[in-house]
Amino acid sequence: MVANFFYNRADKKQVGKDAKSGGNYIYLTPKAINGATDITINYKDDTDLINPVFTFAANKRIQNNINYLFVQEMHRWYYVDDITYSQHMIELHCTVDVLTSFAAEIKEQYAIVIRQQENYNMYLTDDKIRTDAQSRILTYPFRGGFGTTLQSGTVKNCSYIFAINGGGDST
Repeated sequence: MVANFFYNRADKKQVGKDAKSGGNYIYLTPKAINGATDITINYKDDTDLINPVFTFAANKRIQNNINYLFVQEMHRWYYVDDITYSQHMIELHCTVDVLTSFAAEIKEQYAIVIRQQENYNMYLTDDKIRTDAQSRILTYPFRGGFGTTLQSGTVKNCSYIFAINGGGDST
């Protein structure tokens, strides 16, 4: 597999860590390893995709502080947590950067946000938001009345109750 090595200054909670999503900041700076930014790496035995250990030949020395890499074949970004040197191999202990690796899929999601700092949806139940229910009862006489004839006869005293929830002003 081919990997590109970087030094990343972006916040780990940021989706997409390139210059486009960061505005004026350039978050990724390619770092050279013996004059090359692309290095062929391999999985170490018994590793996984979430926290892999990558290895490559020890004749390549990491010249600068590498803390981020992109594996082209898997289209995934990884944080470099630890670098171990031995006589013949260099091991990179990594953790997948889920937010950047799957940024396109995350941004395409549709969601109903229950809790947000400034926008509230009062029709969704949220026990963290304090709400007050105030009732306002208004009585209006119906001078002309409604029709009081029923199928089995005439009813002389009828009551109609209308309840409206929300949407009105507070006066």
